[in-house]
Amino acid sequence: MALPSEQLCRHYSLDDIRSATQNFNDTLVVGKGGFGKVYEGHIKNENSSSITVAIKRLKFNRI
Repeated sequence: MALPSEQLCRHYSLDDIRSATQNFNDTLVVGKGGFGKVYEGHIKNENSSSITVAIKRLKFNRI
């Protein structure tokens, strides 16, 4: 049984992502490599509970 497409991928605004990562705070970096840093973030879902996510911020010169 396939999941509905809205459950496979969520889209968030840049404001949501900045809020989740405390404006890309370096204390939340959980990894980094040649393409950028990975941040731990916390995003509220539809029932207002917080979920932990990983957010990769690409280096501009690597795009």
